[in-house]
Amino acid sequence: MIRSLPCIFIGIFILLFLSCNRDVKTIAKVTAVDILRKDNSHLKKDYHAKVEGNRIVWSVDKALLERDVKISFRFEGDTMIPNPSTRFNLQKSIDITVVSDTNHIDKAVFQHYKFQYTSFPKIRKRREKRRKAVKIIPPQPLIIGYFPSWKEYTPTPNSALREVPAWVNHLFIAFAKPEMRYRKGSYSIGRTGLQFHYPSRMNGKLLKNTIKILHAKGIKVLLSIGGGTYCNRLNYHNIHWSEIKALVDDMGFDGIDWDIEPNGSFYSAGNSKNVKFYKDVIRKSRKVFPRRKYILACAPSGVGALGGRLHNDINSPFSYENRNHLTQESDFFLRKNTSKHEANNRISLYGFRSTGHMIPVFKSVGKLLDIVAYQGYNIGTANDRTILYNSYAYYGHRYGFKVAAGVHVPLEGWGPFYHYGRENVAHLASHMMRYRSKRPMDGVMVWHLLREESFRSNLKMSQIWRDLKWKITGGAATSGYEFLHIADLIFKGQTEREVVLNARYYHKDPFLSIKKLKQKKAVPHWDANRYYEKGEIVRFHGCKWEALNYTLGQYPQANKKSGWKLKK
Repeated sequence: MIRSLPCIFIGIFILLFLSCNRDVKTIAKVTAVDILRKDNSHLKKDYHAKVEGNRIVWSVDKALLERDVKISFRFEGDTMIPNPSTRFNLQKSIDITVVSDTNHIDKAVFQHYKFQYTSFPKIRKRREKRRKAVKIIPPQPLIIGYFPSWKEYTPTPNSALREVPAWVNHLFIAFAKPEMRYRKGSYSIGRTGLQFHYPSRMNGKLLKNTIKILHAKGIKVLLSIGGGTYCNRLNYHNIHWSEIKALVDDMGFDGIDWDIEPNGSFYSAGNSKNVKFYKDVIRKSRKVFPRRKYILACAPSGVGALGGRLHNDINSPFSYENRNHLTQESDFFLRKNTSKHEANNRISLYGFRSTGHMIPVFKSVGKLLDIVAYQGYNIGTANDRTILYNSYAYYGHRYGFKVAAGVHVPLEGWGPFYHYGRENVAHLASHMMRYRSKRPMDGVMVWHLLREESFRSNLKMSQIWRDLKWKITGGAATSGYEFLHIADLIFKGQTEREVVLNARYYHKDPFLSIKKLKQKKAVPHWDANRYYEKGEIVRFHGCKWEALNYTLGQYPQANKKSGWKLKK
C-alpha cells in the first residue's frame, strides 16, 4: 500500500494538469471578451457586459453614457489583438483574433471572433442626463488668399472665384471702400469699391450665390476694406459702418479684413494720427461685428511688431535694442533711403517708419482681433524674414489672435526688390512648423491668389532686375496658388524638397452644383480620439484621406508611416 502511494499521487497530478490545460484552451476559444472595465473614467456608473455565444449582452439595469468606451479583455495565457487600450464604437461589431500560444508561434492556433452588439437599453432623461459628445476638430492652419475682384468675370456657371479649392480655407475679397455706398437689400455693389465684372442689374446676387458655393466647400470669405487704392483719404468719421454691415450681411461674408495703408503705403503708418485711427477702427469694428458671428482680421506691415524708434516694447524679445543681435546686421543702412545701388546690401528690418506701428494697437485692442495677416513684403532686402513671424506670434500668444505670414508673388511694387521664390516660402512654412504645438492655427497668406508674373511679360521690370544684378533663372516666376500649395503640403508633413518639386501640381474645384459640394463635404472630419479601420475615408485640411491600416490618434499626412494615403 505504501509503495503504491507515489503512483497514486503521480496519477492525481496528471489528471489535474490535463484538466487545467483543458480549461485554458476552453477560455481561449470561447471567452474572448468578458467584461467592460468597471473603473472606466468615461462611465458615470459601473456598466458591464458578458459574452454569450457570438453576442455581447449588456446589463439592462445600467445606463450607457457615451458611445466610445474602452473594453478590457480577460485572458489566461493568450494574447489579444487589438490591445486593451483600443477604443471601439459601440454601434459596430468587434473583430478579435486570439492567439493560443505566443511563445511557439509555429504551433499556435489563431481563432477569429466577430462579436455583434444587442440593442442598448433606453435611457430615461429624467433619471439620467446624457453627456453631450464633444466633437474634436483638429486645428487647421490658415491658408489665406487675397482674391482680386477685378479678376472675376461673369460665371457661366464656373469662374475663377468659384473654382477656388477647399484647401484654401480663407478668402479675402479685395477691395471695398471705407466710405462705400450700399443700400440694404438692393444687391447693387456698383458703389462699394468692388470691381467684379458682373452685369450691373444682377451683380450683387451673383456675388451672393458665389459666396454660397464657397461656403459649401468650407471656405471662409471675408470682405477686405481699404488697401493701397482706397486709403488716400483716411477719416474715421467718413466710414459708413451701417452700409458696410448691410453689404456683409446681404452677401453672406463671414467677416471683414482691414488693410489700412495710409496714402497707399505704410510710410506714415507709425505716426500718432494713424495709430489712433487703427485703434478706433478695430474697436468700432468689433462692436458692429460681434465675435460670435463675425471674423475680424487686419493686414499690417511686416515690421509692425518689431520695436521701432517711435513704438518700442522693451519687454519684447524683438525690441529695438535687440535689433543687431537678432538680425545679425549692422546699422549702416538703418533709416537710409533705398536705391538700386544698395540692392545687394542688407537693409535692416528696423529701419522703416512703420516699424512697431502695431505694438500700441495690440496693447490697446489686440484681444478684439481674430486674425493678423501681416504683409511680409515691400520691406527692403533683409534676408531673414522668419523674424517677422516670430514677432507677430509673440503678441498673438499674449492677445489670442491667429497669425498668417504674408508672402508676395514677384515682382514687388518698388525697389530694391526681394525675390520671393518657392524655396523661400517652403523655408518660411518649415520654420512655422516648429511652433505647431503652441500655435497650430497659424498659417500663410499670399497677395494675390491669381497673380502669375513672368519676367518676359514685363520687359521694363525685367531690365530693372538685371540692372540690380539679381539672378534671373528661366522665364516665368511662380503663382499665388503655388505658394499656398507649398505651405499647405508642409503643414501636412511633407519636406521642403518634396513640396518645391510638386508645387505646380495643385488642384482646383470647378463648380458643378451645391448639392454635389455638400455631398463631398459630408465625409466625416478626422477625429483624434476615434479608432479607424482599414479603408475608412475622412477629411483633413480640405482633402480626403484613406486609412491604410487600423489607426488611432495618427493624423493624416503624406507619408507611409502615418497610416494614411491621400485620396484623389
